Amino acid sequence: MPTTSGLDSGKKQSRGGGLSARRVAGACVVVAVVLGSLVVGWSWLRPVDPLEAARSAYLRRDWNAAEDSARLAVRRSTTDRAALRLLARVSARLGRDGTAQTLFRQLGAADAEAEDFFLLGGTLADQGDDPQAVLMYEQARKIDPSHAENLQALANWYLKADYPLAAVETLASDPKRSAETAWMLARACERLGDPAGTAKALREALALDPTASALSGTSTSAWLRLARASLSLGKPSEALKALESAGASSEVDWLASRAFLQQDDAEKARASLARAEAFAKDQPARHEPAPYAGSAACLGCHFPIGRLQTSSRHAHTFGRSDEVAGGLGELPGPILDPGDRKTHHRIVRDGPGVKVEADPGGEIVSALVAYAIGSGNRADSMLVRDASGSVREYRLTRYADPKVGWDLTPKHSEHPSTHADFLGQTLIPDMVRDCVQCHFTDALLAESAESPLRKERGIGCERCHGPAGNHLKAVALKLDDPAIGRPRLATSATRIALCAQCHQSLRGDTSQSLDAARFAWPTMGRSRCYTESQGAFDCMTCHNPHGNVDHAAATYEKKCLDCHGGKVLASIERVPAVCKVNAKSDCLSCHMKKVVDAVPHSTFTDHYIRVPTQQTERTSR
Repeated sequence: MPTTSGLDSGKKQSRGGGLSARRVAGACVVVAVVLGSLVVGWSWLRPVDPLEAARSAYLRRDWNAAEDSARLAVRRSTTDRAALRLLARVSARLGRDGTAQTLFRQLGAADAEAEDFFLLGGTLADQGDDPQAVLMYEQARKIDPSHAENLQALANWYLKADYPLAAVETLASDPKRSAETAWMLARACERLGDPAGTAKALREALALDPTASALSGTSTSAWLRLARASLSLGKPSEALKALESAGASSEVDWLASRAFLQQDDAEKARASLARAEAFAKDQPARHEPAPYAGSAACLGCHFPIGRLQTSSRHAHTFGRSDEVAGGLGELPGPILDPGDRKTHHRIVRDGPGVKVEADPGGEIVSALVAYAIGSGNRADSMLVRDASGSVREYRLTRYADPKVGWDLTPKHSEHPSTHADFLGQTLIPDMVRDCVQCHFTDALLAESAESPLRKERGIGCERCHGPAGNHLKAVALKLDDPAIGRPRLATSATRIALCAQCHQSLRGDTSQSLDAARFAWPTMGRSRCYTESQGAFDCMTCHNPHGNVDHAAATYEKKCLDCHGGKVLASIERVPAVCKVNAKSDCLSCHMKKVVDAVPHSTFTDHYIRVPTQQTERTSR
């Protein structure tokens, strides 16, 4: 019994112990639940920090919620700089420009971040203050070179200002390019006329954003653009591959015809062209997506007109560093500075090139000549590269009048502010490109050793007719379509646009200024001969684009009399066709007066054709 009793006693103790453990465990669970509830309840009850909430909403790009919380944070402490900064930022995001600017001004620039300068720049741009906006964007870029929105805003401004080189450089510097940045980079490269850069950017954009959701349209246009860029590079296989993703359209067929043309497949080229007939005839002056061939390639079939063009002044408006020495002939001796009689300039040979020097204040400053610009008919200038690598428009210009020789370049200050400025005014890269683009067929290829344009010295055939690579293939394959731009078949507006690429001011409207005569299109476009001609009057009415300007007044008077020869013009009401003063001669002396010193030491014809009573002070000087 004792043994049994002992066992029983043991079992009871064992059960008793088990029940106690379960009860303890259960109690622990209850306590844990209660404590957890208390913790959660406390988190619910704990007041939310409005500054934290504003930051969180801002990161989510929930601008309205961020504004509400930021305002609450500012009410709690009007001196809380973090809260004020968030309120400034979200105000800018919501378009409350005045509030944002006031707050940013209050905060100052001492601890401002890239986001602040970017947003402030946006408010200034909204108000039309582009110069200050760009300064803000540039400051933001210095602080954070990878701020994507800022880079896009800066590049967008550069594109608007027609500085595509700056836009490309800005966007290409983004180490974490988004799809939006890649699409914009492709657009900038297209504006620049860089097919290699365009193709690379488009491939990157399509890889990041295959459906082109970041664009307003579909991916079709992107594939077409990629095909064009590939054809311009002479890569027809890559173009055809891109066209496979572009769907079906007459433009796709037209581009395919060019790809087959570059592959020397006449049968497929003809078949594709037949399907694209409407698109093919749409724009006869359209530049072909093709490689350049060089003007020399045109002479074989177009010798008379090609010879006229290649011997014209248009074709001799540009010289590279190694070509300048020959163009200058005998180098001049020391030249007295036009604004500082104590400073002399020297132009000396430097190996295969030429160097310019000046000695202001006894200090020698020098630069190597990079390009010569101009035909010499009125003047020619130079672009020089100084010791820092910057390109400058040389301070001196050589004028055609032998009594003048070397004198101050137009719009240069007589009294430079620094010694280095005696070498000329510094130009940003896009301005250098402007100079070269108006004096050479394609600015990006001016220095390319591989390009057929390397042998050219100015504006060649392909500047107006477009790259001729497809044309040479079409002729060889005996295609009916010549695959070349033909301006003579285009509209008057299209032909004028070709001339106006260079014959108008690139950086502003000069139609009211004294030097407007230098740029014929802005004034000619205001003439009734043009505005009321119903498209029958353009630059080529009077000028042969392939040769030099004829200086004989009788040549142009005949053009006048062809229209004003004895009848009242039906398209110009109330204006007699026959001049009441002199019906047979001297048309230009009254209706297209000469303008003296539009460019120093030069005379230009004012192309604003009008009766003498309409002459402005600008042309009567």
